[in-house]
Amino acid sequence: MTITAQPILADYAEAAQLLSVHPEQIRQWVEDGAMPAPIDMNGNRRFILRDLERWAESIRSSTPI
Repeated sequence: MTITAQPILADYAEAAQLLSVHPEQIRQWVEDGAMPAPIDMNGNRRFILRDLERWAESIRSSTPI
């Protein structure tokens, strides 16, 4: 049996890809406080994927179609 670990952190480019936006949009949302802030890991800023997924879902569920 092979167990494949799922990543738990994402950089700005990976977060942008996950949310289907440009990385600059991610930077703007973080600056505006509109999305979960990244954590600092030895000078590298990373997003916790679970937080991003929850945030994206809350946006989707609150936006009328």
